[in-house]
Amino acid sequence: MVKPVLKKKGLPISLIIIFLFLLAGILTSVYSYCQSEWNVMQKKQEYLLEFISNQKLKGTTEWRMIMLSVVTINKFSDNTLEVKNEYQ
Repeated sequence: MVKPVLKKKGLPISLIIIFLFLLAGILTSVYSYCQSEWNVMQKKQEYLLEFISNQKLKGTTEWRMIMLSVVTINKFSDNTLEVKNEYQ
């Protein structure tokens, strides 16, 4: 009597390894993108804080508006340069 050969169910190990490498590549690129965006936001915040320290605006409406923009720095795209042009 001949025994039937059972086929393995599931994915081959090579496909799983390829999938893991692709996933690692995607996660690495997402991490580097987020890191670069974080660096851009930090530079913008440093620029605004330096701008505030160079001006004698404390207590004025302009100072309050700039401080609000520092607090909400993550909502700015490239509008920080407009702050410089607006108050010079």
